[in-house]
Amino acid sequence: MSANASRAPRASSESRSTSFGTLVGATALIPYVVYFLTVIAYGARRRRLDRLPGACHLGRWATPVFVAALIWLLAAIAVLVLPREFRSAVWVTVGGLVLAVIWYAVGLRARLRDGTAGPPRLPGAAVRPSTTRPSTTRPSTTRPSTNVTEGSASE
Repeated sequence: MSANASRAPRASSESRSTSFGTLVGATALIPYVVYFLTVIAYGARRRRLDRLPGACHLGRWATPVFVAALIWLLAAIAVLVLPREFRSAVWVTVGGLVLAVIWYAVGLRARLRDGTAGPPRLPGAAVRPSTTRPSTTRPSTTRPSTNVTEGSASE
């Protein structure tokens, strides 16, 4: 009977320890997964992105920095998912990702397309035509004709 009494508190303690480990593991893992998805999204679209005037550009170093970021993120994620103690955190993170994909597909995607969600366009950033759908909110690229010498110092 004393053996059973000593096991009961231990099982409760293990349950709390597992729950806390899941919370800590998921909290540590989620930011790395988000960074990884951001880097992947950037890599998929980086050749089609315009540069802002005066903004930093890595030039020929962009590809090595991109690859190094991927390797570092994969190593960090591996460190967080390989220990057996954090396997439940992996399932919590996967569940959160599944919910995020459902939210994107059901609600956010249409709002992004309509322009009712997402960041505002930066002034001076070029708007490229979409290959998947025509855009009706694209500003006109033609300028009204004006006199070039109007308001100049040579008058």
